[in-house]
Amino acid sequence: MARPPTGTVVWREGRWKAQLSLLDGTRPWIPLPDTLPHNPEGRTRARELARKLTEEARLTAAVRSDAVGAPAGETLREWCSRWLAEREVRGLATVRTDRARLTTHVFPRLGSKRIAAITREQLEDLVTHLDRRVRAEELAWKTAINAWTLVSKMFSDACNAKDRALRVRTDNPAREVRGPDRGVRKTKVYLFPSEFLTLVRCPRLPLVTRRLYAVAIYTFARAGELEVLGWQDLDLDHASAHIHRGADRDHKRVKATKSGVARRIPLESEILPLLRAMREEAGGVGRVFPTMPVEQDLADNLRKDLKAAGVTREELFVTDATRKNMTFHDLRATGITWAAVRGDELSKIQRRAGHTTPGTTDLYIREADAIRQGFGEVFPPLPTELLGGAEGAPPVEPGGNRSGNRSGEMENGPEPQRFRAVTLVRGGGLEPVPTRCSRVIVQVSESGLPTILRDQPGVWVNCSPNTAA
Repeated sequence: MARPPTGTVVWREGRWKAQLSLLDGTRPWIPLPDTLPHNPEGRTRARELARKLTEEARLTAAVRSDAVGAPAGETLREWCSRWLAEREVRGLATVRTDRARLTTHVFPRLGSKRIAAITREQLEDLVTHLDRRVRAEELAWKTAINAWTLVSKMFSDACNAKDRALRVRTDNPAREVRGPDRGVRKTKVYLFPSEFLTLVRCPRLPLVTRRLYAVAIYTFARAGELEVLGWQDLDLDHASAHIHRGADRDHKRVKATKSGVARRIPLESEILPLLRAMREEAGGVGRVFPTMPVEQDLADNLRKDLKAAGVTREELFVTDATRKNMTFHDLRATGITWAAVRGDELSKIQRRAGHTTPGTTDLYIREADAIRQGFGEVFPPLPTELLGGAEGAPPVEPGGNRSGNRSGEMENGPEPQRFRAVTLVRGGGLEPVPTRCSRVIVQVSESGLPTILRDQPGVWVNCSPNTAA
């Protein structure tokens, strides 16, 4: 059985070059990104790029007259294969999304055309097509904007890329083209402090999950930043954190933050007891969250957990023309909104959130001005049950990755051994747990009457705090 074509790489003229095997039997040489180093690691990465380019060229039935690397006849689709490969080498985390956008919105209309011959009129036709789809409600306006932004960047690089091998034009036909129309910006979604406390107090949710939600809000960290956050990045003695890395899940490696800028942030005083307890449990080594749910499960899990805890505000679960449902990323938005409600300065919030422009932060400031009255106490003291106790709790319902592992399998923690119906609050007082789900231990007698037990094995039931008490 013949070996599948994977391409051949050699080091020539100060860079790696790949020889592709096309369907017509020809084997053209193409230059690979000049950022690939001349060492064994560079060779390995060059071979992987050659394999990908060979696969894409054969899928598009490229032949020598219009092969990848032949600028005179190179199609847009083929040039994009080289362009995306160069972006991948530079470590850009959006390559997978970029490829999907091009495949869905651009290639069907322009993919087979020679990139050197595409005109402004053809790009204007593409914009008209995107606008029509938006008006027909087949496409979100923001999706159309993102697709056009990618096209604009693509043609800018086609005439002025740092990698000279990607320069196949002397002009940029997208420069004067007006992009798709903007629609209504959807309202921001966030949790009120009372909703957050209800969520993290619900004992039916795994302790590690509730801790994750708390840390996400109180640090403004993105999911990828939380995944690689290590105890060495936290200075709890000086109440600061160094957010300088993120997880690249596509390539299973660590990369820079989304903005490419590392940031040192102050830690809220109310999160410090939790972080100290977690550090003691972990021995102060490794990652703060050794396991994270798969990215696709984060949003669904959060919405399920909110409903299980009794947080049912409609805006958190509805997506329509003017609203979006709650996602894990909105926990970060919750923390930023809370800081704006508290009255923190715009520049302080911008640095802490890692926003590249003050305009992004200003959106939160304006939102806070509108909802500050009656909002509640932001960054409230965390419930003491987050600091320790029984970690295990049965999941709310089957499905999803509730234990933090990547296999998607359910893991039930140990059955509850202690009855908890009250929680400590600031000032040393007691208050009933204000959640609709509680964990109790019952024993049913022969007469059918339930009896509440303490420090005994038991079963799970749904009840109100008054019944549990």
